[in-house]
Amino acid sequence: MSEEHEHRHDTAARLVYMANQIATYFRSQPGGAPSLGTADHIKSFWTPTMLRDIYKHLDGTGGQGLSPVALEAVRILKARPTHKKLQGVLESVGEHSRMEHGDDAG
Repeated sequence: MSEEHEHRHDTAARLVYMANQIATYFRSQPGGAPSLGTADHIKSFWTPTMLRDIYKHLDGTGGQGLSPVALEAVRILKARPTHKKLQGVLESVGEHSRMEHGDDAG
């Protein structure tokens, strides 16, 4: 394996680990939209280089190693919604969730 290939593999493995950790957190939160929360977090905090590398991993391996929530989040981001559009989706999911749970204070 070439040094460059090893570096790309290490980078992808690190990003997959990070995305899965974020997805695990959002799976445990109320609201019922863990992939959207994961996508929003990644979009907000990852650098353009990190995003480019996770998209390359998605294209090259189909997202090997990503949990289902993380995989869906990366696919959402790759479709290129703006942060504002993603935030609107998250807010509407939150409103829907509060209505389902009988919280009419929101």
